[in-house]
Order: sequence, then structure tokens, then C-alpha cells
Amino acid sequence: MPAIDELASRAGVSESTIRPILASLKARDLVILDADDERIVGAYPWTDRASEHRVSLGVRTLNALCAIDALGAGDMYGRDVEIRSHCRACDAPVTVATSDRGRAVADVRPGSAVVWSGVRLTGGCAANSMCTIIAFFCDDAHLEAWRAEHDPEARGFRLSIDEALQVGRAIFGRSLTEAAS
Repeated sequence: MPAIDELASRAGVSESTIRPILASLKARDLVILDADDERIVGAYPWTDRASEHRVSLGVRTLNALCAIDALGAGDMYGRDVEIRSHCRACDAPVTVATSDRGRAVADVRPGSAVVWSGVRLTGGCAANSMCTIIAFFCDDAHLEAWRAEHDPEARGFRLSIDEALQVGRAIFGRSLTEAAS
């Protein structure tokens, strides 16, 4: 993702014009800037940082901020995706392929995989709070073992892959198509 000076140059405006716009987007938690506010490091559902959720859009592979972001990305772009992640408890691979231009689940491996959508309230950036606890698990047993070890009192929702896809679609599904209209 671009540095602020590069973004200003691409947009044909000054940095002094871009900075308040980015500050407003950051305040509304729509973009993530680095610690010095000099470079965009994320814009939902993507991050330029390595993440455990890799989404293949044709020949391009991107890092999603969380499992639900990864699942919503296909419908956002109107194309099928393949997600490569891992079980947060045991590190075994979890893969999901979509169909119907990202609107349906075509394949899940393992078939018992689930998503934990933890709730972590914060006044700050969701990418650094909520997204850190929205993850794939091989199955319910691994989810429960991980929760017992890491935060047994944490609030959240166990979602099937289909349910998590629907949440991702609700968040991201029409964001590009409505912007283009």
C-alpha cells in the first residue's frame, strides 16, 4: 500500500490535501496507518502485513485482516476466491473455496472447520483488536480448547463457514459495486 506522498502524487493533489482525508478515514476506522501516520498499511479487508489469512483472487494473493474479511472478499470483487489459512489451535491448514462469484461456499477443508468471531470492545482500530480474534479452527473441539487456554470468558460467536461467509458478505459484499454505481 502506498506511502502518503506516493498517494498524493497518484491523486494529483498535495500531501496537505491528503493528510486530513486519511486522518478522517482513520478516525472512522476505514484505513489503518503505520505508527507514524506516513503509510497506509491496511484498508478493510486487506493489509500489507503478513497475515494468517491469504486470499487468492485469480493470479493475485492478498493478506486479509481476519477470517471474516477473507470470506467476504470474493463477493466484494464479484469473483470466486480461494482462502488459505490455518487452525488457530493446531496450525493445520484450513482452506475455503467460493463459488457463485464469492457468494457461496464451494469447498471447505477440513469439512468440520468453523470460525470464531470473538468480541473485543475497543475505542480504537478493529484491525488491532477484533480482527486479532476472528479466526478459523479445524473443528469445534479445537475452538473450545483454544478458548479455554486463551480467554475462556471471552464473548463471541461460533460460526459455521457458511454463516461466516454471510457475515463477510454483509460487511463487504456490495462495497465496490455501490461505489461504482
